[in-house]
Amino acid sequence: LQNCHLASSWLQELEQTLDELLQESHGLVNPEFRLWLTTEPSPDFPVSIVQQSIKITSEPPTGVKANVLRLLNEVDKHVFTAQESPIQTPRQQQPKETPRSRIAGDLLMQSVRKPPPTVAEVIPVVSPLHPDRLRRYAFGLSLFHAVVLERGRFGSLGWNGRYEFSDSDLETSLKSLNSLCTDKIEEIYTMIGEVHYGGRITDELDRRALMTLLKTFLTQDGTYSSYDQIYQTSYPIPELSSMMNIRRGLERFPLIDEPEVFGLHSNASISFEQHETRALLRALLMMQPKDADSTSNLHGTTLGSSPSGSALRSDSEQEVLKSIQHISLNLPKNLLLQVKTLAQMSEIEQKLKAMEDRKKTAEERMKKTQRSSVLVHQESGDSDKLESDDRVKGESTEDGSADQFEEFENVLDPLYVVLRQEVIRLNCLLDHIRKSLTELEAATKGLTVMGPELEEIFQDLFNGRVPKSWLKLAPPTVLPLAAWISDINKKSSFFRMWLQEKRLSTFWLSAFSHPQGFLSSVLQHFARSWKIPLDELVFDYKVTDVYDPAQLKGKESESSVYVYGLYMEGARWDPLSRCIVETAPREVFSALPILQLIPSVGTARDDKYECPVYHTAARSSVDSSNLIFTVMLPTNISDTHWTKRGVALVCQPFP
Repeated sequence: LQNCHLASSWLQELEQTLDELLQESHGLVNPEFRLWLTTEPSPDFPVSIVQQSIKITSEPPTGVKANVLRLLNEVDKHVFTAQESPIQTPRQQQPKETPRSRIAGDLLMQSVRKPPPTVAEVIPVVSPLHPDRLRRYAFGLSLFHAVVLERGRFGSLGWNGRYEFSDSDLETSLKSLNSLCTDKIEEIYTMIGEVHYGGRITDELDRRALMTLLKTFLTQDGTYSSYDQIYQTSYPIPELSSMMNIRRGLERFPLIDEPEVFGLHSNASISFEQHETRALLRALLMMQPKDADSTSNLHGTTLGSSPSGSALRSDSEQEVLKSIQHISLNLPKNLLLQVKTLAQMSEIEQKLKAMEDRKKTAEERMKKTQRSSVLVHQESGDSDKLESDDRVKGESTEDGSADQFEEFENVLDPLYVVLRQEVIRLNCLLDHIRKSLTELEAATKGLTVMGPELEEIFQDLFNGRVPKSWLKLAPPTVLPLAAWISDINKKSSFFRMWLQEKRLSTFWLSAFSHPQGFLSSVLQHFARSWKIPLDELVFDYKVTDVYDPAQLKGKESESSVYVYGLYMEGARWDPLSRCIVETAPREVFSALPILQLIPSVGTARDDKYECPVYHTAARSSVDSSNLIFTVMLPTNISDTHWTKRGVALVCQPFP
């Protein structure tokens, strides 16, 4: 039975069938009977079947040397032994003579038995590649495939997503080299990088890194790129005249690969070890018994069975109760806005309607798209929410604790709309946390029944993790529970300062649960001020020399905004040369100075590296909201170097 993980609902029936087979067989089962099962790691797979089975796992060997040796053993040996092109041109090929003894009946039977000929059999494909270049391409692709596989060990620094590259990708690529009717390297890049390997990739930035690596190992002359000295010194191309010479050349490859081989910085080994440590700790937490306290303890009580104030509870219950009390005391107050009067609300609605009418008239006159009105509709919908949202009206929360602030004078300002949305999201998260903590405390003391959701929150609090039900209302995070609560307090302080000062000179980008909306509101704010269509505005970027946002307090710019709280991984910013350079040893993350976002009609992108900005250091491509935007940073070397390094900016690094 193959791919058992795809039939998780049927696995329980399989377990029952095997139990009945073992119990009721009484010698009826053939002693040679064996059941082979293939599956991916799945939490739904029955434990009893795993315990009674012999486990066999198939994994590729680690290291470039071992992978290349394994791959070359599976490559067609004719590629490295042919002295001439194995494929003849149509003029050179002569049709085979049909034996005279063949009769019509035999021809008829063969036409029935044999499948129809393919296009390649009818029209022979001409391979323009010289055998020497073909051998170099085959070796370069094998080395490229090994690097692609090994790069996945470094987690998000290697690839943003988890891709199942297999040997079939290399096999198909080698066949394409022999069948493409061209020797143009760009067309080979497209077929191999965009189709064979790129077809598995869902992240555009990962595809960019893949194409950069492919161009390193596959060049027009079949040698390494000139700027990759590590390959020329430690991994030289062996003599490709025979497989024996190739193996002799591979023996000179190092056994332990440095991260530079995969295009990464030497600090990537630190990230890899930290990634392995976190994975090990998560596995240990999953292996802990979840109901040990519910089955027995020193006083014979079960989880939640003892009344409040009676016998001593288990250690886990005491720890969770302390955690509940600590979180409740450290949660910030809600941020509430006082609502405008009905007359003011009516005036706002009239202004919104008048603006919408003027916009429609302008669109009909200029015959442009309606993209510039998206945020206006968003604001209009937000104005309707002013009457319906209890948190914005200033009504008391569950515990009655809230800080009230007056409305802004210009409620049509896009930045104010973003602020209101962020305050609403933060208040919803705080209310949900308080409600779940109250219910969990009552269930832990035995006053109410502890359901599955509360049981999951109980285990997360005991293990120091952020509960999944809380993360549904919060942006993605890589922080543990204590640091996450502290981060919420910092976000609340930032929004409280914004509400008090009404206008800020610098913005903490990590505070926004949806930073993309903040960036769009900045563009719309300046588009309205300058009376320029929103579609024509883009950001130009300038890295300042200031790290502390307090130094820019009161220095608001009329033509730009400042953001802070970004950390660079894979490189660092050099204030002297004013460009990105290699990071310092053992420095995984380095702080970026305050970044100035300058709206402009056009921006130059030459000699700059397009650096992605992620919400967290996980860089998960599954969650599309993790990628915020890309920043053009100056560099004094080729931008492909930083692409292979995996250089990126993150708002929230690993702790």
